Amino acid sequence: MHYKKYGSKRIVVGVDINDGYVSTSGWLKTSTVHYLDFLKELEKLGVEYIVCTDISKDGTLTGPSFELYENIHSKEFYTICCFWWSKRCSRCLPS
Repeated sequence: MHYKKYGSKRIVVGVDINDGYVSTSGWLKTSTVHYLDFLKELEKLGVEYIVCTDISKDGTLTGPSFELYENIHSKEFYTICCFWWSKRCSRCLPS
């Protein structure tokens, strides 16, 4: 994995989410993998930074998917930091 070569502080993983499941192939395919399960796997791999996009809302001018981001935040992923929370969460701010 590239994060081993470059370090986990230099890699950001993008996760597209559609109705709770990870989407791939430019949003054309929705997998059977729930986004929280996928985030747990990323955490186990050592990934520290992610950008999540709720593609059901992206481009609709309805604002961020607060419920999705709050759900991620409430699960206390200790090594994963969502950029949306970077100004709200002390654990997301660089020390």
